[in-house]
Amino acid sequence: MELSQLPLVLLLISHIHSGHTEETSKAKVSIKPAQHVFRGDTVTLRCDIDGEGVTSWEYRWYKDGAFYNSSELQEHTFRFVTESDAGKYSCYGAERGGSRTSNISDAVTLTVSQRPKAKVSIKPAQHVFRGETVTLRCDIDGEGVTSWQYRWYKDGSFYNSSELQEHTFSPVTESVAGEHSCYGVERGGSRSSKHSDEVTLTVSDRAQTVLSVSPQKWLTEGDPVTLICEVHGNSTGWTFSWYTLIVSPDNKYHFQLLSDSSRVAGGNYTVSSAALKHTGVYVCRAERGEPAYNTTISNTQPVWVTGVSPPVSLIISPSRTQHFTLVSLSLSCEDQSNSDRWRVKRYTDSEQLEDCSSSVWGSQTGSTCTINSTITSDTGVYWCQSESGENYHPVNITVHCESVHPYLFHWQFTINASSWLIKQEQKASVGKKHSIGRQYKKTSVIKYKNLL
Repeated sequence: MELSQLPLVLLLISHIHSGHTEETSKAKVSIKPAQHVFRGDTVTLRCDIDGEGVTSWEYRWYKDGAFYNSSELQEHTFRFVTESDAGKYSCYGAERGGSRTSNISDAVTLTVSQRPKAKVSIKPAQHVFRGETVTLRCDIDGEGVTSWQYRWYKDGSFYNSSELQEHTFSPVTESVAGEHSCYGVERGGSRSSKHSDEVTLTVSDRAQTVLSVSPQKWLTEGDPVTLICEVHGNSTGWTFSWYTLIVSPDNKYHFQLLSDSSRVAGGNYTVSSAALKHTGVYVCRAERGEPAYNTTISNTQPVWVTGVSPPVSLIISPSRTQHFTLVSLSLSCEDQSNSDRWRVKRYTDSEQLEDCSSSVWGSQTGSTCTINSTITSDTGVYWCQSESGENYHPVNITVHCESVHPYLFHWQFTINASSWLIKQEQKASVGKKHSIGRQYKKTSVIKYKNLL
């Protein structure tokens, strides 16, 4: 037995063998604000004794069975409690100016723990977009506290207090962006947590998706291809969908969802073995959150698949390796049954998906598309589309601005040679005749260009 505990033991023995006939009062210890407190809190221990006839007590305090304080005050206060103050506390009273004493109280445990620190989390992400639903959550792992009042700060300034652990902005705007923090105060008590670290919430304009193709957009039948959809500047928590872009005869766009791509968690859509029917123009979109927030439709991305034996062939007339402006061009979809149910589609260099039956650039009769007068913006990829929407035999057509034919080369050479002879004949003449020769050459070249 420790010597420090001896006085308490002797006190107990004295009460057991006391010859007093009257009932001895018993002390009782209470702790405020609670038996479980955080380091740095102010804690008050109080010794209550219901002893009739005693008007003034000397209060004697014990911690873990060892005496440590005596006072005329009924309360003993720790202004800045630490873990070293934790323990089992008891007390008894001795009559001041008299001989009577109370029984010693039951021991009451004081627990002192590290003050918990709040933590802020943001869903769906710290970087969000205008119009999304954003939820901030304040987590506090504080033992002994069952109910918190949560207080929120933005850029160091208080803006909200709530019994709810989560605070939601719906829809979120740029004004909400900033450094957010929180802390908790015990409801119905005096304990509080530490302030959380600040967490940055960034709010940008509408989310943009970007679609790319790997390894390349021109494929041979059987090649693998991957459509890669990314949200510009942000990659957290999105699900993705891919679509084929369809244009009607009146040039109105429609998006047809790829049946096996809806709400894919990853940003890649892979076709392990490309078929001829996979020729087409694709877009993608992403969404996240509840309720769902959708990004804009991505840029268009074409995929062209060629094969040895397509069910239909796109025949171009005149058949050239190069095509030029201001000429007529015929494109015919020909299959073994000579069907007239094919339509000619095109995707131009300016990323426009168009139907030949549009009155703007072409006309379709049966399965033949005719461009009456080509221009450079007709450059693009042309293909045949079936009634069911399957695309076949893509062909790249480039329209050049000028058509330079061999006989025109000869004509220009003759003009230039004549001009040179004239200049040579006039070389000895005055400057006036020499300038006439240069003017003749210039005029001849201008007339040549106007014929193109």
